[in-house]
Amino acid sequence: MEDLLNPAHCVSNNLHQTARAVTRIYGEEMRPSGIKRSQFAILGYLGKLGTSKISDLADVLYMERTTLTRNLKPLEKAGFISIRTSESDARSREISLTREGKAKFTDARKLWRKAQSRILETFGAEQWHALEADLLELREKIRQNPGI
Repeated sequence: MEDLLNPAHCVSNNLHQTARAVTRIYGEEMRPSGIKRSQFAILGYLGKLGTSKISDLADVLYMERTTLTRNLKPLEKAGFISIRTSESDARSREISLTREGKAKFTDARKLWRKAQSRILETFGAEQWHALEADLLELREKIRQNPGI
C-alpha cells in the first residue's frame, strides 16, 4: 500500500489522463455531428429518462449542477432540449429532449459507435467489461461514503 501513496500512482491523475486520451478519440469521431461527447451523454440520458429535473440529471451524470447547467445552454440554444419550470415544484426546472434532439442523438450515435469500437478494439471487450465493473464499484463506494 505504501508504494501506492507515491504521487506517480495518483488515482485522480491516472483517471484524468486516461479520460483525456479516450475523449480525444471520441472527439475525433464525433466532430462531424457538431456535438461534444459530454453533450452526447446528456442527450442519451434524457432519451432514456424522459423529462428530468436538472438536479436528478446532474446526479446521474456525476456532474456539478452548475457545470451541467453550463452544458445545457448550447443544447437548448440549438433546439435539442427544452428547459421549463416544473409544474409540481416552481423552484425546479425540468429538461426534456426535443424532436430535433432525438434526431441529433440518433445521428451522433452512429459516430459514437465508431469511437466506441476503436476503443474496444484497442483495449479489448473483456478488459473493458472488467474495468467498467470496477469503475462502477468505485463510484458507488464513493457515493455511499462521500467523506472518505
